[in-house]
Amino acid sequence: AFVAFAAAEAEKLVETKGLDAIDKAKAKRHAEEQASQLYEEKYGGEC
Repeated sequence: AFVAFAAAEAEKLVETKGLDAIDKAKAKRHAEEQASQLYEEKYGGEC
């Protein structure tokens, strides 16, 4: 859920800034990777 939220926010930012489809995909992927990494650092291994 956290990763999806980050991706949605990145997508909203791209739409606001008027970037093209490639930039949109890059921004979304980067946001997903960053969110996943932050989640693992904070909660890694916890269930």
